[in-house]
Amino acid sequence: MRMCVLVKGRRESCPAPRWYSRRCSSCLRVFPGREFAAPAGVDTLTADVTEPKPKRARRKKPVDQVEAAVEVPVPADDHVPLSRFVPTPEQQAALDQFATLYPFPLDTFQQEAIAALIDGDSVMVAAPTGTGKTVVAEYAVYSAFRRTGRVIYTTPIKALSNQKFRDLRQLYGDQVGLLTGDVTENKGAQVVVMTTEVLRNMLLQTPWDVDDVDTVIFDEIHFLADPERGTTWGRVDHPLPGACAIGLSLGHGFQR
Repeated sequence: MRMCVLVKGRRESCPAPRWYSRRCSSCLRVFPGREFAAPAGVDTLTADVTEPKPKRARRKKPVDQVEAAVEVPVPADDHVPLSRFVPTPEQQAALDQFATLYPFPLDTFQQEAIAALIDGDSVMVAAPTGTGKTVVAEYAVYSAFRRTGRVIYTTPIKALSNQKFRDLRQLYGDQVGLLTGDVTENKGAQVVVMTTEVLRNMLLQTPWDVDDVDTVIFDEIHFLADPERGTTWGRVDHPLPGACAIGLSLGHGFQR
């Protein structure tokens, strides 16, 4: 067995190991392939080992830059621009009083939707997530407590119902209830949060439970287009005579 040599306390290079091994049998040191020598008449195992050639960078073909023509829409001759929303004095007073609850000013679509609720109309608010469409629903709840009315807040899934229940419970306390099929809490509360399927079953089995409801909020009403669950929303938005309906959906626009 070949041994390593110690010179002045440090290990020097090992003697040439066996030709068929790149590792010293004593110190297990690995030697580069070019330091090995094979016996006469035997080809070196590392003879075919060559330095890797550097990769040549490929030249990117220049992309033809074509200036796209942007067509500027031209209004038609009979186009009538929308007039700027101007609330009535009664609407403005209610808006100013409600706006004090928020640290930010109300957007134009929020003011217009709330003004429609003040007039007793149903509204459809379609806006992207995070733009504040829930503020319109919060005004409906706020207004219901001022006139002792009842509100049903519907959501498509139980998790969202539980979240809305916790949020409203922090503001209105025990006057908020929850109905999700699995959980029933304070069913006769002034504001009841439930899934849309629970409201549909209520209209079919006990319709007298919604006689004193004057506002129904449909959160995520775009589920109306769902091929499997959309019929639920189609059945609950009509059998509510005298109730104000509020639809909150994704998208852009506002309808009154």
